[in-house]
Amino acid sequence: MPEQPESSSLRTPEPAEVAQPCDSEPLQWPAWRKVTSVAVVSFADCLTFLVSMMLAPSIPQVLQEFRPDGSDKFLGSFSVTVYILGFVVGPLLFGPLTDLTGRTSILRFTATFYLIFTVACALSNSLSMLIAFRFIAGIFGGAPMAIGGGVVSDLYELSTAHVRWRGTPWAGLCVVSLFLLLEETHQATLVRRGTDDASTRSAYSMIRDWTAEKVGRTLRRSIKIPVLIVRYPPALAVLVLITIFNGLVNTILSSLGSVFQFQYGFSPAVTGLSYLGLGLGGAVGLAVTPYISDFFTGQRLHPDGIRGPQHTLPMMLIAGPLASIGFLWYGWSCQARSHWIIPILGLSVFGFGYMSMRLSTQIFLMQAVPDYTASALAAHTIFSSIGGAFIPIGTFPLYDRIGYGWGNSVIAFTNLILCVIPFGMYLASRKRGEEWIIHLEI
Repeated sequence: MPEQPESSSLRTPEPAEVAQPCDSEPLQWPAWRKVTSVAVVSFADCLTFLVSMMLAPSIPQVLQEFRPDGSDKFLGSFSVTVYILGFVVGPLLFGPLTDLTGRTSILRFTATFYLIFTVACALSNSLSMLIAFRFIAGIFGGAPMAIGGGVVSDLYELSTAHVRWRGTPWAGLCVVSLFLLLEETHQATLVRRGTDDASTRSAYSMIRDWTAEKVGRTLRRSIKIPVLIVRYPPALAVLVLITIFNGLVNTILSSLGSVFQFQYGFSPAVTGLSYLGLGLGGAVGLAVTPYISDFFTGQRLHPDGIRGPQHTLPMMLIAGPLASIGFLWYGWSCQARSHWIIPILGLSVFGFGYMSMRLSTQIFLMQAVPDYTASALAAHTIFSSIGGAFIPIGTFPLYDRIGYGWGNSVIAFTNLILCVIPFGMYLASRKRGEEWIIHLEI
């Protein structure tokens, strides 16, 4: 018998079991409850992303401490990106378990172990230990990236919808906020639990539910659904796009701190400011991308007013070239050792393009697979993490060989070639119509 989608109830509850309509229907919650939940999950998601690159400015110091002879320079980049590799495992493992326990229990569980292994990274006494603990921290840290989008889709309709210690206090704050402020939003879980508040259930009852619902079957499905999504050609094209694009992005993120230390003499404490332009550009991209996307959607809206995944393609065609402009601006200004504000301004353009592309590809997959949004985001996280973990390993050898200017030119032109994917999909969008939507039979 086909299984129910992620957003549906697993069984019809008795009337006595059903919670109050407003409580069991997150879409009907008052605005303040929605905003609180989204703010907490956004903080956790943002923290996970920031910690992925928080080590980058300290790579010269890490290599000096663990490899004073200058060997294994590529491991410096890998110690940063291996954290992202953990995102491949986390979404597959934890995302589907939300069907059994809801969003909050998984987010609290993973945040707690994320804090533990973040502390372990700070206490590492060898490069191998640091890499191993960052990988495990990435496994637990990847949960908010897969589940956070599911929380948003629960609450809103898709159409609206030593330096190694640096991450530790923020990780602790994240754990506290998830325990104290985050409410359960998964409707099927709220219905199953009836009037029981998700935040008051004991660990024993949570584990008992896992056994009752057959964890093994859920984990098998967690692998099956992304595989089925990949078999859908437009989704596969977008996943290939974000795999390579995120790898190119991380070549900049993983080396940015070192570049500013070598080219401009920034100290490790000040190097973090080099990410300011990227952060501001990303924030602007996050804020305006929905409005730009809505503008293009209005030009080609379905007669019935239906928004489809194809409506995100124009924004991808804008974001890709903008990111390449940012690559070139940053690379050649660093090569020329222009005033340090010049490459930071270039990074703001790059940050806008990066965030717009990432957001557009996520929305595409969520709208293409509307019944399994968490699994669609898990597939997005897995593919982007694979590229983000391995492609940047060649960053420093590339810069050593041809310099920052031509090195970033190679990255920029490679990114421009990727724009062929959304352009081809855009040309095909007039013919596919409703075929953009996939309804999986699990």
